[in-house]
Amino acid sequence: MPIPTTDPFRYAKSASRSGILHAGRQRSVQRQRRARMTAVLNIVAIGLSLAFVAAILATA
Repeated sequence: MPIPTTDPFRYAKSASRSGILHAGRQRSVQRQRRARMTAVLNIVAIGLSLAFVAAILATA
C-alpha cells in the first residue's frame, strides 16, 4: 500500500512512467487538429455561400 504523498513531482514522475501525461499531450494535439479542421470547413462554407450569393446577384 503506497503512502499518499503531496509531492507533485513524484506524481508527475509516476504519471509520465504510466503514460498519462503522454496521453494528455496526444489528446491536446488531436483537439488542435480538430479545431484546425473546423476552421478550414468554416472558411470553405463561407466561400461557398459568398459564391452562391454572387451567382444569385449575377443572374438577377
